[in-house]
Amino acid sequence: MTIYTANILSFPDLIRKNNSAKKPTALVIDDNALIRTSERLLLRYDGFEVFTAPDGKTALEVFEKNRDDIDVVITDYQLPEMNGSELFHQIHQYAKHTPVMLVSSDTFKVDAKTLDEFDAVLTKPFNGQDFITIARELACDGHNE
Repeated sequence: MTIYTANILSFPDLIRKNNSAKKPTALVIDDNALIRTSERLLLRYDGFEVFTAPDGKTALEVFEKNRDDIDVVITDYQLPEMNGSELFHQIHQYAKHTPVMLVSSDTFKVDAKTLDEFDAVLTKPFNGQDFITIARELACDGHNE
């Protein structure tokens, strides 16, 4: 697990030419609609297909219906219904090789053992390019397993 931090939220030019036949697919979970939309837009600009959910329960429903297509899960820690760690464990019951990235401003409140469960941790606010780079790396790694 790697923890990434940044001081600013930036939206640089992230449009990438994707020559692969299958676009990577992400599931983004955040109860804050603005953050959820921002993350979705960053991923879409980079060529991802994106599912979103406002809470853990909805995320599990979306994941169950689309688990064969989802290459990476990106979640906040503090969520309605269940926290990010509980969601991580539920998702891994269905697909234990699907990478899960924690993107949260609350990482300092989470114990190290819990943080270490995630494939990557990015602290909010974050740099948009870092977000895309990590998500793409995880999606490619998860897709190759």
